[in-house]
Amino acid sequence: MPRLEQAETEPGRAFVALKYFRDEFLPRLGGPWAESVDDRQQLLAQAIQEGRILTSKVPNPKSPLYPTTAIKLNPRERTAPLSASRFQAVAASGEPLSATLLRDRGQR
Repeated sequence: MPRLEQAETEPGRAFVALKYFRDEFLPRLGGPWAESVDDRQQLLAQAIQEGRILTSKVPNPKSPLYPTTAIKLNPRERTAPLSASRFQAVAASGEPLSATLLRDRGQR
């Protein structure tokens, strides 16, 4: 969930509150699924149930009796940067793909 990673790295944010993420952050980014609070709630609930998002309680200075539910991306879900070392060239017979494309488009 790269969007949660994005919210976690916002300047000045010590944690991401579930309600803030669901009701303010996601709608601001847009997209058809973000228009419905029910869709957003369902997606978040599923991600929490599957363990992709972790929850915790954080003291709420405005309402000490009601702690805030904070969320964070499970570390195993973090986006790993792609590196060239992950890929290897594969030998293929025949002409280069670019030549095939140009010929098929009639540009040769």
